[in-house]
This record gives sequence, structure tokens and C-alpha cells, in this order.
Amino acid sequence: MGYINIIWKSLLVVALTVFGCNSLLAQNAISTEKNSELTNYEQSASKFRTQGNKSQEAHFLNKIGYIYWEYEHLSKALDYFQRSLKLNEETQNKNGVRALSSNLGMICSDMQKYKEALGYFSNSVAILRKTGKKNRISAELVNVALVHKYMGNLDKANKELEEAVAIANETEDVQMLSTCYLMMHENHKELGNKAKAAEYFNFYSTFYKFVQAKEIKNIKQESAIKIAREKLAKEKKQLELDKKSFELQATVDSLELIEKENRERQLRINLLNKEKKLQVVILKQREAEIAKQKQQQNFIIIGLVVVLLFALLILRQYSAKKQAFKKVAAQNVILEEQKFEIEKKNVLLATANDELEEKSTEIATANKLLSKQNKQITDSIQYARKIQEAILPSRKAIRENFPKSFVFYRPRDIVSGDFYWFSRRGKKLFIAAVDCTGHSVPGAFMSMIGNTLLNEIINEKNISKPSEILERLNIGVVTTLKQEEDSNTQDDGMDVTLCCIDLEERKMEIASANHIVYLFNDGDSQTIEGDIFSIGGMFSNRETKFTNNEIAIESGMTFYLFSDGFQDQFGGPKNKKYMANRFRELLANNQSLSMKAQQEFLDKEFDEWRGKNRQIDDVLVIGIRLDNFRPV
Repeated sequence: MGYINIIWKSLLVVALTVFGCNSLLAQNAISTEKNSELTNYEQSASKFRTQGNKSQEAHFLNKIGYIYWEYEHLSKALDYFQRSLKLNEETQNKNGVRALSSNLGMICSDMQKYKEALGYFSNSVAILRKTGKKNRISAELVNVALVHKYMGNLDKANKELEEAVAIANETEDVQMLSTCYLMMHENHKELGNKAKAAEYFNFYSTFYKFVQAKEIKNIKQESAIKIAREKLAKEKKQLELDKKSFELQATVDSLELIEKENRERQLRINLLNKEKKLQVVILKQREAEIAKQKQQQNFIIIGLVVVLLFALLILRQYSAKKQAFKKVAAQNVILEEQKFEIEKKNVLLATANDELEEKSTEIATANKLLSKQNKQITDSIQYARKIQEAILPSRKAIRENFPKSFVFYRPRDIVSGDFYWFSRRGKKLFIAAVDCTGHSVPGAFMSMIGNTLLNEIINEKNISKPSEILERLNIGVVTTLKQEEDSNTQDDGMDVTLCCIDLEERKMEIASANHIVYLFNDGDSQTIEGDIFSIGGMFSNRETKFTNNEIAIESGMTFYLFSDGFQDQFGGPKNKKYMANRFRELLANNQSLSMKAQQEFLDKEFDEWRGKNRQIDDVLVIGIRLDNFRPV
């Protein structure tokens, strides 16, 4: 998910440029609540600075920088991120240095400090090249290209984009290819290279249509998939988790084998296409030579006619007549030689045509096999979706325990990186909203890990304190992904909000990892801030601790657990993000509606805001109202 966010932030800058927004964005007033957080973070940073703990000092400076960035106080955000960057360099935290370099590059670009932005982005690219994370390298190269564009260096921008395209081809990142080709089309158009601009626009159009066609196909299948999913949930309810995990692993192994075979077939098809193009060029050259020879033959025939006429006029001159006959004989010899050459070249041309037909047949066969393999991949992912849906908790069970509630769940792809989790242990109800790293198959893998660990910690080990559950979940993710040993998995993790409702003591306990919770009660509202750490990932370790928030239950209290998919969606009249503040106002303004009506309103609002834009992330919103709360 990280590199996709970078790309969309970059595209936001492009959109602002197109509409003529060359000045810096206006600063937003910081709320009293956020100012209080800033004071606490400053005190924590000062305390750790006194203790000489550079890692923790950098952590709190980073939190301060994010708040100023959120409210668009760019100069202050720049200062705190630079201080955090210096400390991360001193502690040799390369992952932190890379993330901060990318953030500083985007802020400097917004402030039109392009040379500084170029330096930070280049530092981020250098670190990524050492780690070999190609999908992130291509996203960062797009940022470098944007800075060159703003500096007027369109040729340098195109050079960076060409490398990004090469990497995107290796990783088969269709969305990245579409973005790069659109930018290259605009750059060449601005340079006056009409032919290049048209070429790259055709590339962009091809990939964009591919993505759109895939989305339309998914929409048409939604109704049938929904019916199949409900039927499967009833039939598979008692299936053991070990069996599901085994089946999912077998599916993924099959997918990897099929993808490898497809890449090999695609290479062969590309080679055949190149050979076919070469044969076409040779054929055209030969046709041009034959046409030239025919023209020469016509000229010779015309000359021969002139010679014959001239011979008739000087019939009485014997010597001239004899000389004319000699010329005719010589021309006949030349014509015979040329005729022989033409027949020889016609034979070669026929042979070349036969070879082209044979190559065309091979390409058609390869394309047919590729279509078959693509269908097998899609069918396999569809089956993986059925398995993922089977492990999600029953919405009926959630409604029985929370009569006034809703679950708004919309995956971006066939399988999802977001999932919800529910369990009841005696008089305690547990519900969680989880946002895993990545989309599609990678995100689905992380959701299986998260679901398994939550079942083990709560249902098997009977741990009920949310903060302790998140700490054990964090250790489980770090251990399962071997993040202390393998740098390639350090960005993988999940953001979680976990809530435990105690029916006997009439209280609610909440713990959040890089999430927030909105709470509304009789006109009052409250934001419960989670800890900045995610479960797993580059800033997490086995000793990470989480905060436990305890709240007394009151009648009419409504709270919401959610991922960042809704508020990060691009759309609206200016094609911007929905943003957290607008999302909070949306929930606050609809408190008078029933929970079912709220879900319908969220569904309508999301579709209207997104419009024709592609959904960029999985979306999950859980709403629960404790009104005369009497669970069964």
C-alpha cells in the first residue's frame, strides 16, 4: 500500500498544476485537541533527548511532523522531519531514512523547493536500489520525474520515467505503466514531439482500457458472487482452519507456477512478433526493389521502341541499320538477365510469405494458450476469495449481538487486504477492523495471518485486554514474517482497532495500532487516538507496547471502526482525496439516521464521490450503536 500512496500523492500534485494552482496550499487551523497532542509529543521528545535515546526522540519528532503536514503547515513539518531524518541517519535506521527522505521530497515539492526535493527523492531511490524493492523504486522515480518537470527539465523527466517503465514491466504493474505513459505523453506534447506524444498516449490508452475492462467485469460479477458467497458461508462454516490454509497455499503455488509459464510464453510471443516485424520490413524492401526493376524494364522497352523507329527512318543507311540490330540484340540479353533476376526474387518473396504465415500460426496458438492460462489465474483467485470470505465472521452473528450495527465492506480487487473479526467469550464481546499491507493476493495472505493469530490469542489463550492482545499479535506477525531477519518483509504488517465490550461491568476497552476511533453520544463527539505503531512493519519490534483505553458504556453511544480506504479515495469536482475531516463530518451529520440508513448513505456517498475514478484501496467501516444495549 505504501508505494500506491506515493503515486497518488504525486498525481495530486500534477492535478494541482493542471488547474493552475501554483501557489502553496493554505494552512489549516490546528484544533485544540491536536495542539494538546503537539505539546505532549514535544515534552516526550525533550525527555528522550535528555536521556540520549535518539530512536525514541526521532519517533516523537516524526509524529509532530505528521500533524503539521496533515494541517498543511509545511515549513514546520519540513523542520521536524529534517530533525528526525538526522537522528535516523545517526542511528543507521535505513528504513526510517528512506521513508523520511520520501516525505521531505514531497513537502519540498509542494513548497516549490525543487532542488531540495530532488536531493531527498534521489536519496530515497538510492536506498531502495540496495534493498531491491522494484515496485517502490518505480514509484519514487515518478516523484523524481515530477520534480524535473517542474524545474523545466522535461528530457531528464522522460529519462526517469523510462527507467520506471522498465521496472514496471518487470513487476507487471499495469497501473504504474498507465501513469508513466500518461506523463510521458504530456512531456513530449509540451516539447513539441507530436509523434512521440501520440505513441505514448496510445500506450497509456491501452493500459487504461485494460484496467477499466477488468473493473467492468468485476462489477458485472458482483451480484452472482454475492449469492455464491452467502451460500458458501453456510456450507463451509464448520470447515477447519488448517484445511482452508492448506487449500489456499495450494492455490497460491498453482498461481505462481502459472504466472511463471505465462511469462515464458510471453517472452516467446514477443520474440515471434519481433521476427514477424523483421520479415515484414524485408518483404517491403524486396517489393520496392521489384517495383524499381519493373520501372527500369519499362524504360528499356520504351527505348527499344524508339530505336526501332529510328532504324526504320535510316533504313537506306546500311551501316546504321546494322548497328541498330546489334543494339537490339544487346538489349535483349539485358532483358533476359533482368527477367531471370525478377523470377528469382519472386521465389524468395513467396518463401518469405510462407514463413510469415507459419509465424502467424504460432503466434495465434501462443495467444490462445495465454488466454487459457489467464482464465485459470482468474478462476484460482476467485476460489481464493471464497476461502477468504469463509473465514470472515457471520454478519448474522454480529447483528444478533449488536442489533443496531452495520458493516460496510468493499474490497478493491477480488480478494482483500481489509477484514473484520468478531468473537464472543462469555459476557465479553470482541470486534476488530484490520487493514493489512497490500491488496489482492498479498493482502489476502496477511489477512489469513491476522485472522489466525486473533483466534489463537483470544479464543484459545483467553486473553481479553485489547492492549495485550495487540502486543501479542505484533509479536506473532514479527515472528511469522521473520522481520528481524529478512529486510524484504519489514514493510509488511497491519493497522488494527480492537474493541472489547464487557456486558457485566458495562464498560468498553479499546486499543488501536495506527488507527483512530470516532465516538458520538448525545451531540458530543470524541476521537480516540491509537498508537502510531502498526502491527509489524519497519517501526515495530517485539517490545512495542500499546495503550488501553477504557470507556463506560452509556445508552445511545455510537462508535465507528474503519480502515483508511474511504477517506483516501480520490474523486469529487477537483479529483482530490475525501480526507479524514470530511469523513468525520459525514458520520457526525448522520447520527439521527438508523444504522441501516447510515450504511446505505455511506455506500451512495462513496460511489458519488469516486465517480469514474478507480477504487484505490479496500474499504471497511463498522458502525455500532449501544442504544438500550441488551445483547443475547
